[in-house]
Amino acid sequence: MGYAVVTGASSGLGRSLSVELARRKIPLVLVARNAAALSALASDLARCYKIQAIPVPLDLSDPAAVPQLTRKLAELDKPVDILVSNAGSCERSPFLASKRSAPSLRLMVNSATELARAVLPGMADRKRGRVLFVGSLMSAAGTGPGVAQYAASKAYLATFARSLAKEMEPHGVGVTLTSPGAIRSGFFDSMDGDALCNRIPFYPMSPEAVADRSVRAMVAGLTEVMPGWQNRALAAGTPF
Repeated sequence: MGYAVVTGASSGLGRSLSVELARRKIPLVLVARNAAALSALASDLARCYKIQAIPVPLDLSDPAAVPQLTRKLAELDKPVDILVSNAGSCERSPFLASKRSAPSLRLMVNSATELARAVLPGMADRKRGRVLFVGSLMSAAGTGPGVAQYAASKAYLATFARSLAKEMEPHGVGVTLTSPGAIRSGFFDSMDGDALCNRIPFYPMSPEAVADRSVRAMVAGLTEVMPGWQNRALAAGTPF
């Protein structure tokens, strides 16, 4: 088995996705901005699951980061067989009040696209591989007032993942989109106030539950999964 690359791995859903892969004895390349948290996670996973876990501290919103990561992956002793594109960021701000493109555009559009471009040719040549894109229930809702750029980034990821799934199927490579709703991960803690969905009793899912369902769908080769019956009900009821 080759390596699994997990972006945004140091906390929240990314950490839980890394644990799910480690439980399956898959060697890991862990990517995130927080070098200390990333190193601690890699050490814990290597010790607990007896696997190789390589921390690569990078800010993937930096245009130079993907080329750096690509060079690092080329130096590995085994190929990349799994890519988990999870890294994301969100800024709550009305679009008219924003003075620049949100980091989420560079992170979830540019970097996610270029990293897929870096690893998919090798997977296609070997006729094996899996890619998991972490989207959002927001794509099904169709709108994201106050987080317009984040919502647009997730809509791009959803369309990109579904399209790639069709393209890569003849090459034996599975591409899966997971579209979770609210997760108890602290992702929105840096924003002004908490998201309303996180305050609905019993609605937010644990990152462990979302990771379990997402990784199982990816391993099974499913094109799409929406963890949680509550999210599927909301998506079915949207007018968009």
